[in-house]
Amino acid sequence: IVKGLHCPQTISRIVALVLFCMVVMHPYALHVRAPGTENLNMLDLGPYHASVKAHMKKLIADPGPLFSSSPDSYKTATLDGRPWSDMKAWDTCVKQLPTLPHVCPLMVAGLKAALECFEHFTMEFVEGGLI
Repeated sequence: IVKGLHCPQTISRIVALVLFCMVVMHPYALHVRAPGTENLNMLDLGPYHASVKAHMKKLIADPGPLFSSSPDSYKTATLDGRPWSDMKAWDTCVKQLPTLPHVCPLMVAGLKAALECFEHFTMEFVEGGLI
C-alpha cells in the first residue's frame, strides 16, 4: 500500500476517481436518494438521465472545468452545479495535477466508459423507450 501511495499511476487513478465521484456520482446519488426523494420513482427519471448523459458528453468534449484551480469551477464541472462535495478533497486533487499528466486522459476515458454504461442501463427510460 505504501508503494502505491508513492506511485504516480496509482495517484492519478485515485485523483480521477475522486473527481468523477464529485462531478457525477455524488450529485446523482443526492438527486435520487437524498431526503425528500422517498417517493421518487425511477420511471420519472428519464429527463434527469438525459441531463446526466449530456453532462458527461460535455465534460468529455471539454474536461477543462474538471482541472481548473478556480474554487467556483464546480459551477460547470459538477452535474448539479453545486459546490464541491468535499472542498478539501477537491483542493488536494487540483494541487496534485501539475505532477500527474495522465489524469486528464484517465478522466476522459472514465467518462466515456461511464457514459456507455449509463446509456446501456437507461435506454428503456428514454422517450419512446420500452418503459
